[in-house]
Amino acid sequence: MPFVGNALSYLFSLTGVALIRRPMQARRDRDPPGHAAALAEGLRFVFGNPFLRAVLAIAAPLNFALNGAVFTIIVTLQRHDVRPGVIGLTETIVGAGGLAGALVAPGLQRWIPFPRLIRSICWASAGVLVCSAWLTTTVAAAVPLALVIFIGPACNAALFGYQAAITPDHLQGRVLSVIFMAAMSASAGAPLLAGVVVTTWGARSRS
Repeated sequence: MPFVGNALSYLFSLTGVALIRRPMQARRDRDPPGHAAALAEGLRFVFGNPFLRAVLAIAAPLNFALNGAVFTIIVTLQRHDVRPGVIGLTETIVGAGGLAGALVAPGLQRWIPFPRLIRSICWASAGVLVCSAWLTTTVAAAVPLALVIFIGPACNAALFGYQAAITPDHLQGRVLSVIFMAAMSASAGAPLLAGVVVTTWGARSRS
């Protein structure tokens, strides 16, 4: 089923791309710069813009913390001999928060100004991580995380919409590459740190 769902997501993406009205971009130079020059240009634009610098400073630790929290909950439930079906339910609750957030994202963007959305997800993340830390041995730990992930789609839509508006047409791909690389690279270390923390300081499983 996961493979079928993934295949359907690509099918829907291809359909959406095919329906996009063209042309979307301005005419480009016939002799584009080399890869190194293009990368440098993207880096200069991102680090030269105060808003994009703030995005990098916030997104990397935020993604790191949330991914680490999800992994910590799963490992802790396994250590307490929780059944696989319950662990799957825990992940489903977190995913459902993101799905529900995507459905209501347009409404949230209309009701809540973008700066307040960003502040909300940052403070909510700090709060839910504390709450989840007290609930890691039960499926209830997923509920606080689902609530903060609920805000995520609206924040991402507003953030990348603003980024697209302030970025020159020929730099769109380069700027997005820098943002995604910086925002997601730290997440790769989250499972490792979570595993070390659970192994070293986590509650012992019941025999």
